[in-house]
Formats: sequence, structure tokens, C-alpha cells
Amino acid sequence: MSWTYYPASTAPNALDIVWCRFPESLESRPGPKPRPGLIRRVLRDPLSGHLAVEVVFGTSNLKLNRHIPHQLVISQKRDLDEAGLVKPTRFDLTLTKILPWCHEFFTELREGDGAIIGRLSAFKRLDLREIKAALPPPAKEIRKTLALAARRRAKITSSAPKLDGEPIIATGITPAPEPASASATDPTARENKPPT
Repeated sequence: MSWTYYPASTAPNALDIVWCRFPESLESRPGPKPRPGLIRRVLRDPLSGHLAVEVVFGTSNLKLNRHIPHQLVISQKRDLDEAGLVKPTRFDLTLTKILPWCHEFFTELREGDGAIIGRLSAFKRLDLREIKAALPPPAKEIRKTLALAARRRAKITSSAPKLDGEPIIATGITPAPEPASASATDPTARENKPPT
């Protein structure tokens, strides 16, 4: 599948909030509607320069047992305003995907607004740091992606084929530099379907 990549100059930073068509299956297909997503990290394909991001699933459905761990809830007005959200939102920190930074997955709700709508507030960054300590180790998807990237880099030659048009997950990717404030964003992923 061919993606319509955004320029690297439009890339989000870790802890930005975006509108994301989060996949509802294991396949890398955009979901049917935009949802809020929390950026965990930014990745760059060393061959094409295209970007990908690890994004956390977000939903305004707060009907969840409060005792389930790894949930970051934004509900206070000042935190919602900084995040660019209009209603309380829950982010499931164990439900993440690595997606190409492209128009098909990241969209604007109103023309001209852009896909990045806000940023996690300082208060919520502290909450995230506390939750991070209890997060499980990186999941199978992350380990598989990193192993693929390592194998790909070992095979790269000057005559390597052009990789445009392939999903960025299928190419070698390496982490792009993150801001210092993003140190609380270790990657995790889960391969099950997001709640609807």
C-alpha cells in the first residue's frame, strides 16, 4: 500500500496529541474514524527519510474499571485545553501501534488545523511518569520491528532499491531524536484490537 507521507517538518514530538485513524485490527489499515492519539516516539526510515510514530490509542469512552492499570485519563479543564481535547479522554498505554506519519492515518478534523492538536500538560506528564514505572516490557510488535530494522541495516548496500510506496513498518527504522522531556515515554505495544 502506498502512503501519502507528510513532510518531516510537520512531525510531532513525543507527548503531542494527534487525530489518528487508529487501526481496529492487526493489519496496518486506517480505522474508520479519527480518535485522539498520544505520541510516544518518532521513528525515521534511514533510506527514504519517511517518518513513523508510535501512537497510543485514545477514546472518550471512560466506562472502564478504574483499577485497570496503565490508563492515563485527561479530564481537568486545563489539561484538556493544553491537549486540544474537548471532552475527557482515556489513553491505554499498553495499546500502541507504529504507524507511518501520513495523511491516511493522521488527519485534521477541520481543514487547516493539522493533525497535531495539543500536548500533554506538565501535570499529566507527571502522571505518565508514575504509570511508566509499572508498564510491561516492550511487546512482541516492538521487538519484531527492531529486529527487522537491525537485519535491514546489515543488508543495506549502495544499490539498495528505492522503498517509497512500502509501509514504513516494513523498512528499517531507527529512532529519531526525542526532546529531553520525552524520557518518560518508553515504547510498549499490544497486538489485540482496541475497544470500540
